[in-house]
Amino acid sequence: MHTRYLQKIGLFVLLGLFHSACTTTMMLTSKVKSNQINSLLDLGSFAYVATIEDKSQYVYYTDTCRKAAVNVNQELRKIIPQRIRIDSLKKTASDSVKLTNVCSRLVKVIENRSSIKNIKITTYLDSLLLANGQDFAIFSFHTGHVMTEAAFKRQRNTNIVASVAVSHLLFPTVYTVNHSSSTLICCIIDRKNQNIAFYRKNVWDLWIPTRRTCTDQQLRDIFGNYFNRK
Repeated sequence: MHTRYLQKIGLFVLLGLFHSACTTTMMLTSKVKSNQINSLLDLGSFAYVATIEDKSQYVYYTDTCRKAAVNVNQELRKIIPQRIRIDSLKKTASDSVKLTNVCSRLVKVIENRSSIKNIKITTYLDSLLLANGQDFAIFSFHTGHVMTEAAFKRQRNTNIVASVAVSHLLFPTVYTVNHSSSTLICCIIDRKNQNIAFYRKNVWDLWIPTRRTCTDQQLRDIFGNYFNRK
């Protein structure tokens, strides 16, 4: 049986209808070229995938979120060239909470500005990279939803969009009446230059966030030819 990550929480419902689509934001990069990156510290893949059980309730299952995070972690290693060494960060539960909050705040700033210009990494992230002997680190946020068949049948003919404020991410995630959706964000930070080396977001409606083939395609859309640039 699944373990509930969060208990049932009421949704704030807005009128409207979002059509299914795929959107990849502009690739935001610094002056540092990808061929200057020889190793990366993997800060983690933070996944929050909701299961919508009816029009007014959703829940996060630990197993579902873990599966989404593992898929990103594994597929990312297929995208990143073998010449780049990837080191995993060893962290405790308290470290994970702190890291999640710091990274989510950084993402919120970038999303609000739609730019990485003049955005500096925090002293906490700087100290993590320094302690691990790394100049670059990578992390991702994976949000989305899957809707139960019963919930989908009840909502598919209504003009309702549910806007869920996910406290972990500090910015709202919009879930439509579509059966599923997947939003993936990847970010590379640069300790030496104290800034963001890479940032991009990909959003798919009607895309299952726990399906590995979907995750692989989203990562390919995000990184494109980034690692092949000279």
